[in-house]
Amino acid sequence: MSLILGLLLFILLLLAVPLGLEFQFSRYGTLEGHVRIRWAFGLLRFELPISGEGETQPDQLKGIDLKGGAPPIRLITRLWRALEIRDLHLYLRLGLEDPADTGRLWGLFGPLSGMLYACADTEVDLVPEFMQPCLEFEAAGEIRVVPLRIIAILIGERLSFMMRS
Repeated sequence: MSLILGLLLFILLLLAVPLGLEFQFSRYGTLEGHVRIRWAFGLLRFELPISGEGETQPDQLKGIDLKGGAPPIRLITRLWRALEIRDLHLYLRLGLEDPADTGRLWGLFGPLSGMLYACADTEVDLVPEFMQPCLEFEAAGEIRVVPLRIIAILIGERLSFMMRS
């Protein structure tokens, strides 16, 4: 019994160690970039190169449906607060085939850009393209998160959902 308790405590301790993510992406035709993951204060680290094959054609942006249900705002807010964002640089130019759909999409991105501006050391440039379908972006930054905090938020959200049902 004490062995199981000790093992559980050890796992909880490991999950309480911060995880660092450094990323840099760009997409002008093809996706390129990398993600560096650091854990245990840099003792464990590795890099994942990201590269996309081929281009996204304008036809592929036609099927985006914006008529789905509302996102779980409370869960998104709690997860957002659990992240420690440092040096975020984001440029996004996005357009859908229908200008009305582009406007609806930017109605969703507007509050997101406000949340990003509230973080220290952020540079955000969101540009809608109403004339033609397109997707171009550059993103770079560093995010630090404690996995145990994310797990606690997800468990709490699940329990509150079960209590409401």
